[in-house]
Amino acid sequence: MKSSLRQHAEESDLVAWNSALLYDSIFTQPVVYELHNLRMPAPLMISDRDVAAIGADGSTLGHSPHIQDPVRLHKALLEWRASG
Repeated sequence: MKSSLRQHAEESDLVAWNSALLYDSIFTQPVVYELHNLRMPAPLMISDRDVAAIGADGSTLGHSPHIQDPVRLHKALLEWRASG
């Protein structure tokens, strides 16, 4: 992502603003306590190995499983879909 921002400097301010809004919401408006209110079927895939997450421990798979291991992710999604 950093190299992409260097190549598209005109968008870097927008990305920085959006990132600031995202991190503000993470720190000030945690929604984890409201997840039980969801009523539609949805797979919730949260990794404790997210290297980009706040407080991450530096493990390998987590932040972008669709890129890091798409076969494993697709298998998990198809299994979830077949179960319901």
